[in-house]
Amino acid sequence: MIDGTGASGWKGDVLLVAGRIAAVGQNLRAQLPQLPQLPEGLSLDEVNAVDCTGLVITPGFIDVHTHDDAIVLKHPEMLPKVSQGITTVITGNCGISLLPFVVDKAEPPLNLLGVDSFRFDSVEGYERAIATAQPAVNVAMLIGHTTLRFACMGDLTPRGQRQRARRHVCAARAAWKTARSACRRAFL
Repeated sequence: MIDGTGASGWKGDVLLVAGRIAAVGQNLRAQLPQLPQLPEGLSLDEVNAVDCTGLVITPGFIDVHTHDDAIVLKHPEMLPKVSQGITTVITGNCGISLLPFVVDKAEPPLNLLGVDSFRFDSVEGYERAIATAQPAVNVAMLIGHTTLRFACMGDLTPRGQRQRARRHVCAARAAWKTARSACRRAFL
């Protein structure tokens, strides 16, 4: 066993009940009748033992850099991940996430996640979709700054950015005048 704490590996047992770890220790088979995690009425003879001698049992791995935002919904079995021992994925990397942005056909670079995948206007909507899909991995998300820019600004071309910059300068000037006026009134 390698437990992820940095301690040396050790030989031991893992008791799984209904797909979840119920106990970890040495010689659990001998302790089964006394283990409180054993479901009521389960006898020692009904426990299936798998000999993992020569193998390593570890906690699930976390893949911190993925582009699995859409895949967890379209292919929730997540075989490419679980086959490697990955149990948690972090989505929304490289500034690209499926939310908060709704569009029929995503433009580059957002199309990396699939051109037709952008249908979530909120975290809650994406979380509901994940709950419905029930992927085989845990999902933690980041919100992509590029996705936010597309959602808020629309046209990210240099021409669109120049137009927005002019609008922002005008808005900033108006805000500054308002603030200066408010400050003068406050000190009168």
